[in-house]
Amino acid sequence: MMLAQQQEIGGLRAQLAQQNQGPPDARVPPAPVNQPAAPEIPDADPVIPENPIAPEVPVAPVAVPPAPRVRTPEELYDSFRRMKAPEFEGSTNPIDADNWLIDLQVILNFLRLNDQEKILCASFVLKKDARLWWEAVQIRWDVTQMTWEDFVEEFKEKYFNTEVMEAQQDELNNFRQGNLSVAEAVQKFEQLARLCPHLFSSERDKVRKMMKMFRSDLAVVINSGPYPPTTVADCVSRAVRAEYWVGQNREQRAKFFQEKREEKAQVKQNQIKQGQTSQQKGQGGPSGQNNNRQYVIPLVRNVGRSTRESAVLETVAVFYVARKATMLEAAISIPRVRRINREDRDLNFTLHR
Repeated sequence: MMLAQQQEIGGLRAQLAQQNQGPPDARVPPAPVNQPAAPEIPDADPVIPENPIAPEVPVAPVAVPPAPRVRTPEELYDSFRRMKAPEFEGSTNPIDADNWLIDLQVILNFLRLNDQEKILCASFVLKKDARLWWEAVQIRWDVTQMTWEDFVEEFKEKYFNTEVMEAQQDELNNFRQGNLSVAEAVQKFEQLARLCPHLFSSERDKVRKMMKMFRSDLAVVINSGPYPPTTVADCVSRAVRAEYWVGQNREQRAKFFQEKREEKAQVKQNQIKQGQTSQQKGQGGPSGQNNNRQYVIPLVRNVGRSTRESAVLETVAVFYVARKATMLEAAISIPRVRRINREDRDLNFTLHR
């Protein structure tokens, strides 16, 4: 029994040895190893492949804008005429020329015209001296090749020449507000500054120039804040408020001094009335009579008197009246005149008695 088992074990060892000595392909493959499966994660995101195939998306057709319709000269003229563009006859004042050019550009931009149409419309409203200038430009230029920028440059060279611009620059440097309101002064300043942009390297330079333009009383109020104005809009806003408060202060001062003058006049009038009243009481009669009164020498009747007595009485009467007239000429007051009249009546009554 034991012998049989040993022989069987030896045979198995011989077979294993033969298998190990055979070719590699003849070897017995190793038994597969069962690895544990990965645990499933609940609610996990699905795995997306690295290179998915994108679905085809339909491409919308690109809308091509329609070509602009070419206006006929008649349609262009009618459209431009309905806008009532201002005419230009030429001017030695560059402000007038600049205002016309700005108004015309607003209309041309609204109509959405090209350069050739802009030049054609602008030539419609050139009259007199400006028309002669345009005809001279047409001789030097091929108008069909001219752009709108070329037209503006030629226009400024004619009406914004060096001499005129130097005069405008001097006017801007010497311009002061004076009796103009803030709105009027700012409008004038902006017109001059628009023609001389080279004078201002920054907005602060423009603000400093504007501050010199305002009156001293307004400039003090404008700079009274913790920070001086740095922009034109801030400077103008402060100037408008300063103008209002300075005007209110001026009106209150004028009203105060007017009331004081009226009070003094009333006090003086009351003093005059009181003096006249006391004078009337002291002299016994109202005032207001005419000083230029003619006195008639009373006639003395010779009733029961001798000729000598009558002559003496007449002499006394003449002397008395002459004395009273001299006193009147010496600016005796009116109440005294009335008293003299009363004394004359008494004397006349005495002489006639």
